Amino acid sequence: MWNKEWINHRGSVEVICGKGEVHRGFMFKVKVIGDHPIAFVQCDDGQERQIHPRHVRPLQVGEFR
Repeated sequence: MWNKEWINHRGSVEVICGKGEVHRGFMFKVKVIGDHPIAFVQCDDGQERQIHPRHVRPLQVGEFR
């Protein structure tokens, strides 16, 4: 569950995409346009995804493989 504290998170995350697939990667930036935050994640499949932070889950140390 996304919360506003995550807007400052930089590090390992899981991204849950629209079709239900889960990707792991590194969240390196968040941009806020009006009331809409956008997380920028460099995923392990080589794609950069821009997604609302509610679809991003920060990973704890040791959780990222």
